[in-house]
Amino acid sequence: MRTSLSRILLRGNPAVLTALRPFTVSVARCSSVQTAQERAEATVAAAQGGVAAEEAQMQRVERTMRRFWKTASITEPPSNMKGQYAIALDGRHIKTPGLNKLLIPKAKRSLALMLAAEWDAQTKVLKPHALPLTSLVSRAIDAFHPATTHDPTVRSEVISRMLSYLDTDTILYHQEYPDSLVALQERDWVPLLDWARREHNIEIVVTTGMVATRQPEETRARLRLELETMDPIELSAFERACMTSKSFLVALALVKRAVMVEEAARAAQVEVNSQIQRWGMVEDSHDVDREDMRMSLGSVACAVMAEK
Repeated sequence: MRTSLSRILLRGNPAVLTALRPFTVSVARCSSVQTAQERAEATVAAAQGGVAAEEAQMQRVERTMRRFWKTASITEPPSNMKGQYAIALDGRHIKTPGLNKLLIPKAKRSLALMLAAEWDAQTKVLKPHALPLTSLVSRAIDAFHPATTHDPTVRSEVISRMLSYLDTDTILYHQEYPDSLVALQERDWVPLLDWARREHNIEIVVTTGMVATRQPEETRARLRLELETMDPIELSAFERACMTSKSFLVALALVKRAVMVEEAARAAQVEVNSQIQRWGMVEDSHDVDREDMRMSLGSVACAVMAEK
């Protein structure tokens, strides 16, 4: 059977379960009067019918996921869009999952062009994982923009959740062995810690122990204020960087353009890189994770890129 992205995405989908329900119900009703062989035959028939229903559902989704547009472009901001660029497919504006228009501030023309390029790069079948900027900006519009969010409390909740990463930030927990790991910590973590202390005038507690440490309340208050002053796209970018790198400080440095993507990725994978140095790389695991990390952090860097 041919396997495609839509088939992978549909496994466990409620729509598929709904399609299977009539078959499972019919088997259940007959089970009390059927022999074991009859029940087995009924189960096989139901499974075959379920596969057929799932196949039909997948084919329908595949059709909806196919590229239907010829060109992706940005539209110059008319007066009714308050100086914002819209991303359009054959002239029709894209909307976010929250049904808001995908609009980009006029000051971020490069970001708008990159969004259009993402859609233009899609081939025959739409690949959601190849639209990292679109998902990041959509999150900013649907969750963090006060004029378009459906729940004004989401922004505050996300900020509080991101602050919880600070106490368990991976770059705060140093090891004293092996030497290769210590060297990577010195190269990739210490400069970030020095930047955060200097740039934000805060105290950061680093430990070599296994017990979790809590950062000073003044440090937490200053960093919360830093997040609260971010615009929707910056906060969405920070959230992605923090969840990808598992590091509050790596994410903050990347969003504030204090480090490059490669530096942020190295800092986020110090332990893994140390293991690779000692034991070698596992194909289709370490290399895939490395590229996924760079793609995700790269979308963050693109989203907050300064305009010339």
